[in-house]
Parts: sequence; C-alpha cells; structure tokens
Amino acid sequence: MVRATERVLIMEYIAGRRCDDLDYLRRHGIDPAHVSRAVGHIFAEMTFVHGFLHCDPHPGNLFVRPRARADTAHGYNFDLVLLDHGLYRQLTPRFRYEYAEMWRALMKGDADQIRHWSRRLAGTDLYRLFAVILTGQNWSTIETQSLARASEPAQFSLGALTEKQPDLLRQIADVLSTVPPVLLLVLKTNDLLRMIDQKLFADQPAGVQRRAQLQSWLRLSHYCLVAIRDAHMADAGRTGTG
Repeated sequence: MVRATERVLIMEYIAGRRCDDLDYLRRHGIDPAHVSRAVGHIFAEMTFVHGFLHCDPHPGNLFVRPRARADTAHGYNFDLVLLDHGLYRQLTPRFRYEYAEMWRALMKGDADQIRHWSRRLAGTDLYRLFAVILTGQNWSTIETQSLARASEPAQFSLGALTEKQPDLLRQIADVLSTVPPVLLLVLKTNDLLRMIDQKLFADQPAGVQRRAQLQSWLRLSHYCLVAIRDAHMADAGRTGTG
C-alpha cells in the first residue's frame, strides 16, 4: 500500500491548463469572464469568510478543467482547481474585520477612516501611500470616491515619481517595514489576482474591461460587508453571553 510519509509525497494529476490561457479557454467554450468571477469569489470567501487563504495564486497554481455544466453546482462549464497548497495563512477574525473596514473606507473615499484603519491594520501614518499599494489605484481616484469606476491600475514610473518625490522609495520601505507579515502575503495575493484579471481581459474592449473592474469592486464590497456583519454578530453574541 502506498502512503504518504515524511519521505513520500503523494500527488494528484490534474487535467487542465492554467487559468489565464485564453486559447485553451476558448477552444473549450469557457468564458474568461466566468473564470474571473470564480477566482474572485473563491479568494474573497477565503479572505473575508473562512480566514484560510491560499497566498500564492499565480496562474500556474490555478488550473481550469472543462466540465459539463450540468455536473457543476455553480453552473459554469469548468472546474477551478487550486494547486500547490504550501503557502496558506490563517487570518484571524480581528484581521478580517479591520481589513474589511479598510476596504469599506477606501470604497467610500473617506480619508479620515482610511487614515484610522491604516494605523490599525498596517501601523503606518502614510495612509495615502498604503491605500495606493493596497488598491493599485491612484490616490486621486480613491479620494474622489471613484474607486468603483476605476478601470486602470495605477501606472508607476519610479523614475518620474522619484523626481517629484525624492523620498518615495524610502516612504514605500517605511510602509512595508511596519506591515505585519500576514498582511504582506495578503498584498502579494491581491497583486497576483489583479494580474490574472488583467490577463483574462487583456484582449477585450475598454468597455468590457471597465465592467469587469466594476464587478470586481462590487464583489469585494459585498464580502467586506459580510465580514463586518459577522464581526458585529460575534461581538453581540459575546456580549449577550457575558
């Protein structure tokens, strides 16, 4: 009998291709927008609901395998399979709550709340820079409450930016030096997920890309509210039993 031990690793073969292989998706009649939606829901649930997060979702670790639509519970004609389960992190209820509140403040463009939750979550007073790092959007987009309408990631030209702000690299280093290790992994996860979305919609018209971005923000807002609601219910339950 074959069994796993400290010296024996048992692996499973997964038929399929990486989730950003557009040619493969189209050959099998799989809509890239549906793949984007499935990826977004899965990682939002892991982050805000279950608190057990796969922190290395590069496209090679997310496989799509065709499947009959009638055989799936979600109604899509594919399975999304997560590979390489060596880098997970447990997100505490407190972290999930503060992270959700941070995103709610970003969606509202509330500078005071962004400053408050940046201190609580990341331990930094450089809240504008932290907001840009977290969202991938420019501060002007955030403060004008336009985050949900933004369709393009922030474009960073370090040469141009450091000419205007000589201390920028030091400020970025200062922000990242205060960030808890688990938040660094969450930031990395966010960046990888954004990269997947960009690839899935790379050949689509600008209007389609904007709608996809809007759906992504709406989905994120929904899960943030779920996390905040669950935290308040848990507090109410502790108060009621105390």
